[in-house]
Amino acid sequence: FAFPRKEINLRQCFFLLDRLRIAEQQGVSYAGLASTTELVRATPEMKAHEDLMDSYGILGASPDDPEDLIKDVYQKKAMFYHPDRGGDPNKFKRLQNAYEVICKARGIK
Repeated sequence: FAFPRKEINLRQCFFLLDRLRIAEQQGVSYAGLASTTELVRATPEMKAHEDLMDSYGILGASPDDPEDLIKDVYQKKAMFYHPDRGGDPNKFKRLQNAYEVICKARGIK
């Protein structure tokens, strides 16, 4: 596979190995597989979970952290990366998107 970022390549390799492990447990042989790309495709639920975990990583928080801590971490990082304060606009936008994904998943408004 040739994906634009290293972490995407690693994630796809993990999915492939995980699907092959599941196929072996169910008694499917490699010869019976038409294409391994069918095994690698992520479901929408898997994609949403990956995006959520990536968002926690971008924010520097854990899924176990309370909402108050997540909000506090976001506010401090947002002030640091805010373009009006000399921060990187791309990092600020990524931080905002990550926080929105986490809030949506937790039901925070």
